[in-house]
Amino acid sequence: MSTRYVERAVEQMREDPDSSASTTLLLGVESDSLSAVEEQVEAIGGEVTEQLPFDTLEVTVPENAITNLLEIEGLESIETDESLEDLSQGNGNPLRNSSR
Repeated sequence: MSTRYVERAVEQMREDPDSSASTTLLLGVESDSLSAVEEQVEAIGGEVTEQLPFDTLEVTVPENAITNLLEIEGLESIETDESLEDLSQGNGNPLRNSSR
């Protein structure tokens, strides 16, 4: 397993999950692993809600499935979706795909 970045808030959810809650996360994925990661997210009860630029998937997963999520091969980073919102505020250019 390669070294990956896991945001502290994700680690906290893994350590103390709310069994009735789901959370939206951003997964940085190795470019050749997108399809496999999507399948594995669905296999642990999650849903891929959007494919973002830079090989990033927005997913919704049950908090009690985060431990399983951390075991998926091909992930480079796991962050909360608040990270995306913070970045998009910086220069006025949204990171999400928009219809122009």
